[in-house]
Amino acid sequence: MCPCSPNPLNNREMAHNAWARGSVNVFNLSLYNAPVYWGGCGGDYRTLKMTKKELRKEQTNRFIEKTIITTDLLLSSYLYDSTKMEDFLSFIANLDNKYSYVNMCLIKDQFPGASIVKSYSSWKKENVQVRKTEKGISIFRPKVIEYVVYDNKKVTKDKWTNEIKELVKNNELEVYTYTKGFTLCKVFDISQTTLPKNQYPKQYFLYFIKEDNENIEPNTKLLSLLCNFIKKHNIGITYASMGLITSEQRFYGTNIYGIQHWIRLNDKNSITQNIYSLVKEYAHTLLGHDKSAINNIENEYQAKLVAFTVCKNLKLKGIELSSFDKFRSWVNQSTKQMRKKWINSVIFASKQFTNDFNYFLDEIEINVNKLNLSETDKINEATERE
Repeated sequence: MCPCSPNPLNNREMAHNAWARGSVNVFNLSLYNAPVYWGGCGGDYRTLKMTKKELRKEQTNRFIEKTIITTDLLLSSYLYDSTKMEDFLSFIANLDNKYSYVNMCLIKDQFPGASIVKSYSSWKKENVQVRKTEKGISIFRPKVIEYVVYDNKKVTKDKWTNEIKELVKNNELEVYTYTKGFTLCKVFDISQTTLPKNQYPKQYFLYFIKEDNENIEPNTKLLSLLCNFIKKHNIGITYASMGLITSEQRFYGTNIYGIQHWIRLNDKNSITQNIYSLVKEYAHTLLGHDKSAINNIENEYQAKLVAFTVCKNLKLKGIELSSFDKFRSWVNQSTKQMRKKWINSVIFASKQFTNDFNYFLDEIEINVNKLNLSETDKINEATERE
């Protein structure tokens, strides 16, 4: 290419430089809305003719590429600064959805106060209307390609014959999928809908930690509920005086109750610290850390980040992330792919914990309501006999 011609393919460098200068919004699609030029010497350029569909595809691809570059840079800054990481995890804690790291960044940038987001069609299926004036939040959606293996050849869905369609319909051919890149889609926060606030989904832990009377501390009740929740997963919980150690995990031979995995909490800690420690130790299980890998520095910090996010979701006060000084040795040696996989595991484990715990509390409420109804029926029956 002639050196005086603009290079339409150099998006990576342009995105990095623009982000570094701070001259554009981090995820601003308009950065790439200018026409694409092909040129020659003397400034004799002509605009590459595109259909609207082709132009939109080009703009989308540019935005996706820029977003990937930018989120990689953001993640590096989070992993070197615990304050920035706290801010990011606090956003994740308030968002009910389970999205990848990149989509979390996109939502945070466009709608920092988001709590529950869904597509327009998903809200519509729930008979909830999105207000007409609202602007959607752009996120990545994977392009999933369906295919079958027919006559020892891979045939994608767009090339299925009537015969193949019939075989698929009758479950005589197995359908496989793979992801081929990404496209953009729009989602809307619950606050952008016409749904009244009193009809928002219930957060069960807020219901359960309300004080029953002046003598019961909410955090004491929360710790008790968390212990019961974790015990249901065949994990024992015990207390011991452990000096400066906040908590630890022990693995023994299976006892008479079938429990071989124990979490030990420090009985000298505050209730708040023991809640955090309990969540942190259980996070190792959700993250798939076996007993030989629990003390690896990257796994230890991964569990700490899950615990911080869950505790933020539980509205627990006084929890902060410790310094990342010890953790930086792993960050310095890790690749972009390793770091992204690491933070995605934090996000997904946090969401799994919160969702499972809410489901556990939901079941308790259902059983309590059933018990109350049963007692009411007995009273009514006794009254009728009288």
